[in-house]
Order: sequence, then C-alpha cells, then structure tokens
Amino acid sequence: MKTCWECGGELQVVKDQPYHYTESGLDNVKLYGIVQYKCKKCCESGAEIPKIEELHLVIGRMIICKKHTLNAQEIKYLRKELGLKSKEMAELLSVSPQEYSKWENARDFMSPVYDTKLRLIYVLNADHQYGKNKN
Repeated sequence: MKTCWECGGELQVVKDQPYHYTESGLDNVKLYGIVQYKCKKCCESGAEIPKIEELHLVIGRMIICKKHTLNAQEIKYLRKELGLKSKEMAELLSVSPQEYSKWENARDFMSPVYDTKLRLIYVLNADHQYGKNKN
C-alpha cells in the first residue's frame, strides 16, 4: 500500500481517467493511460508520468506544428523548455523585453514573423534524438 505524501493516508490507484497535466503550464494537455493516485483521507492527488522529458518534447512538437498563431501559454512553454529567461528569448527574437513580456502575458499578439522565428528557435534547440532540450 502506498501512502500519501501529505497526510500519510492510504492512496487509491486510478488508472481509467485522463490526467489534466496542468503542471506543463498549458491548460489543454490531458494524458491517458498513466497511473494516478488520490488520497482517501485528504484528497491530495498526483500521477506517475514516465519519460517526462520525451513527453515535453512531444508537447513542444505539437505546439510548433499547429497551424494557428502561438498563444501566451505556448510562447511561455517553449521558452521554459529551452531553459531561457524571458530577457534572453527577447534578445534571440530581436525585440525588447517589454514587447516579449506582452506576448507571454497575453497583453498583445505575436506577429506571424516572430511566431515563425520562435518556432524555428525551438526546432533548432530541442534535441529530439536524446529526449531532452539542448542547453
């Protein structure tokens, strides 16, 4: 029997429910077929997510391959996956940190030119062969 990391109570295993992976920083990621746990006492929950680095690369690939303009969460996700500070990403995109901040905080939309440039930066710096991002 596994015990809760918060209260020490008994954990219930959940296998047949999708897991809303909010830890990714994205609202729309659900994982299927992974083991989840829920404490019967305090209702704390968690999941076993195997191969998390590979998962993040798959999420990144799905983001950069989508047809629509990147949204604020996706812009932030790609930057964080590359291990960059927002100021560093702004520099790579040749924009001011203030302009980049507006995109990440949904106060302005990223133009198609910068959208494409950000996708290319991710492609050139994400290492799909080794299952992790180049740093």
